[in-house]
Amino acid sequence: MSKKKLIIILIIAGLLIIGGVVLEKFIVKNRDEQKHKDFLSSYQNERTNQIKEVNPELYDRLIKQIEEANKKLAENSNDYNALISLGIAQNALGDLKSAIVSYKKASEVSPVGSIHWNNLADIYIRLEEYDKAEEAFINYIKNIPGDPDAYLGLARLYMTGKIGDTQKAKETIQQGMGIVADKTGLEQALKRVEEGQYP
Repeated sequence: MSKKKLIIILIIAGLLIIGGVVLEKFIVKNRDEQKHKDFLSSYQNERTNQIKEVNPELYDRLIKQIEEANKKLAENSNDYNALISLGIAQNALGDLKSAIVSYKKASEVSPVGSIHWNNLADIYIRLEEYDKAEEAFINYIKNIPGDPDAYLGLARLYMTGKIGDTQKAKETIQQGMGIVADKTGLEQALKRVEEGQYP
């Protein structure tokens, strides 16, 4: 076999290996995305059925709340209160994907509202999307720096889940203590974190 043919075979083999790796990554990514979609769908179905069975009146109120919010949004797509109302009802019924959309839209309409940042972070925590939860809490702090709940939420995130970073939790609480007027809750949280407890 000539040197030229050997080089061509090696190049082809290398391309096949690279192609296989790329294909495997594509398959894994699509499989993970499908698992995520399946989880969201399953969670929504279970949550909705649970509310229907346990508290049918609440289910009816949530459906009515969604209908009323959608009616208001048809008149004014930037109605902050309607977006929040819609997001809360969607979240309660387990429609996390739709709730995320509603809360993100609310954050565009009024970045200084606390409900959408907190609820958005909460959904991302349930989905184990900690980077997105962290981003929501950071936006909460950026837009409402005087709200101690924003710092407490971010500190709790740092203490839980896959993050488990006590130092970041302490720094977040200390940052809040330098800004907020009522430091009582933050002081208590800092003490708990320093003792290795959940803030």
